[in-house]
Amino acid sequence: MLKMHRVLFLMTLLLFSALGREQSTVLKGPNAVPSESMASFRAVGHTPEWSLVFVSKKELHFFTGVADERTRFDLIERYSDQSGSEYKWRSNHNVLFLRIEKRSCLDRTTKERYDKVVYLNFDGKELRGCGKGLSR
Repeated sequence: MLKMHRVLFLMTLLLFSALGREQSTVLKGPNAVPSESMASFRAVGHTPEWSLVFVSKKELHFFTGVADERTRFDLIERYSDQSGSEYKWRSNHNVLFLRIEKRSCLDRTTKERYDKVVYLNFDGKELRGCGKGLSR
């Protein structure tokens, strides 16, 4: 009986340590960026505060507000032309439309220069920001 409890205890520890590793990749805050190996693109906007990261070609994380509010989206459609790309993303309850244009963009709040202009429609709101690709 004692051996059984030890085995169960060890299995529980292994499970929690695995969850801890998985949770370390969870993003927090509106300006959080996953590790370089995870993200390929990052965009930010203000009024209201928001940011997004492409975690993969088919997954996007969208952050809103100053609270740690993150929504995970899956890619539905993608269209590209000479001036940029358009995306349609879906989460459980929301759809996000995104247009990324190949034009220089200055974040007026931080004075940081980006190489893309980003427009998005989320929850009925039109938002604009700046974005850039992240080297892997």
